[in-house]
Amino acid sequence: MATAAPSSVVRGAQRRALAVAALAVGLAGCGTPPRPVPSAPVPPPTVLELPYDGGRVTLTRDGALCALRWQGALHAGALQRLRQALDSDAARACHQRRAWLHGLDGALNDAVTAGAILRNRGWGTAVPAATVCTTPCWLVLAGGQPRRVEAGATVVLTPLPPDPDFARGPCGGEPSRAQQLTLARYLGAMLPDPTAVALHRRVVEADCRAPPRLDAAQALALGLATER
Repeated sequence: MATAAPSSVVRGAQRRALAVAALAVGLAGCGTPPRPVPSAPVPPPTVLELPYDGGRVTLTRDGALCALRWQGALHAGALQRLRQALDSDAARACHQRRAWLHGLDGALNDAVTAGAILRNRGWGTAVPAATVCTTPCWLVLAGGQPRRVEAGATVVLTPLPPDPDFARGPCGGEPSRAQQLTLARYLGAMLPDPTAVALHRRVVEADCRAPPRLDAAQALALGLATER
């Protein structure tokens, strides 16, 4: 008759078997690559198109970045569209904001109002390459923080445009006192003193037959632009 193994021997054999099984499971797990965690889908950019009489305001939000592209005439309807874009849910959710100015043109009061709106809302401004930016355009540019004039863009210091509230002067003539005061106050509020004084003088003295022109480097050196 066979002799039964001592209980201590049986228990030792069981422990060794369990250890071998655990090791095998562990080794099997090491050979299995971890399953990738699915990433959250990236939402598509939000685009808000706001046409108006003589122009268009387009707001694009891509993540935390908002880009506003504005082209055309400056008037009361344009300012209404600008406010509508800046008050939209898409614009409020952005942490980086830049308004790209594509050759705006209009009256002095509308230009300074647009620039003040952008400054109060915390927007940067920019003139893209291959754009000619006359006085109404760069007055809006002056409201941004920061301000960019890209290489290939041209800033033209044309005489002050006509405004319903001010008399129109002859080509190359001196603007009215009211125009000069509005311009001086606005530039002084938006730009460093040396830049404001220099731009005011150049615009007051500008002749529409040969207005001063600035490239990106010159706009940066003058202080109208802060980057390019």
